[in-house]
Amino acid sequence: MSTQKNGFTLVEILIAFTITAFLTIAIALMLKNTSNYYSAMRSETEIQQYVQTTLSFCKNEILSAQRFRYTGNSGTTNESITFCNASGQEITYHKEGSILKREKAGETDPIIAENVDVWKITYLNDSQLKFSELSITLKLHDSKDTTISYQNLITIHPRNFEGVLDSDHQGWVK
Repeated sequence: MSTQKNGFTLVEILIAFTITAFLTIAIALMLKNTSNYYSAMRSETEIQQYVQTTLSFCKNEILSAQRFRYTGNSGTTNESITFCNASGQEITYHKEGSILKREKAGETDPIIAENVDVWKITYLNDSQLKFSELSITLKLHDSKDTTISYQNLITIHPRNFEGVLDSDHQGWVK
């Protein structure tokens, strides 16, 4: 009498099932980690672009400023900056809570940036009555309040700026 094997034993099926389960779990974890990494990198990139765009917008407007309201000494740091554009309109950038706002001629424009951790303007000057450049620092965090944040610093040398105190002595420098 001959005994032929026509199938798998229960032990063989359990071993195959266990190996398949471990491989499936390993692949699922790998895909989840890849997805989380991609999301984190995407959030960080978006924040970096947001900061660059915001600072670029501010920089272009400040570069063409005609006068600045300035109070302080060398190395003075503020959370707002006020200046006049070529049309003589007064423009102010200031941080209110975690929002960066822009006011032009007394009216508040739409929000310039949200989730702002740091908005800092540092005046670098040669004497107490003028400054030759501005450094602006902007640091944001993502909207999910995670640890992703990005900070950038720009230095501006205003084009139309002489650094001379106006005769009105109200802090305007032209």
